[in-house]
Amino acid sequence: MRVDVLGPVRVVSGPKIIETPSRAERALLAALALHVGETVPLSQLSIALWGEDPPSSATKSLRSHLSRLRTRLGSDVARPDPGGYRMTLPREDTDLGLMESLLASGTAARDRGDVARARGWFADAEALWRGDPLVDLADSPSKTAHRDPVSRG
Repeated sequence: MRVDVLGPVRVVSGPKIIETPSRAERALLAALALHVGETVPLSQLSIALWGEDPPSSATKSLRSHLSRLRTRLGSDVARPDPGGYRMTLPREDTDLGLMESLLASGTAARDRGDVARARGWFADAEALWRGDPLVDLADSPSKTAHRDPVSRG
């Protein structure tokens, strides 16, 4: 399974795309995927859904959304951790992590003088882009909560 954020948020398992129909679930998935391996505090997850003005039921609602996400995609996408949740997938099981790995391989090949191999790694990294990052969350608090950590430059 791979979680993609370099375009619309989606989950890919083999040749098929797994539906994450709820905008809230996609926002949470993005927040966790952008910080894979790190604990994302409940406060940050809440901001991803509601911005700076969460409802009084935010914690209960947040846990409910996370539970549905875990049921649909497995516990590795959102493991409870003290103070928050953590995506425990390998970093390269996100398109962002895979892209970073491909860029590092391309840079190493270039530095060794292996230009042809470097071009291949860089082309593979570029092919992961499917549009603006988090494009389906563009007008949600989730997009601004992340301050566009991924830029295509």
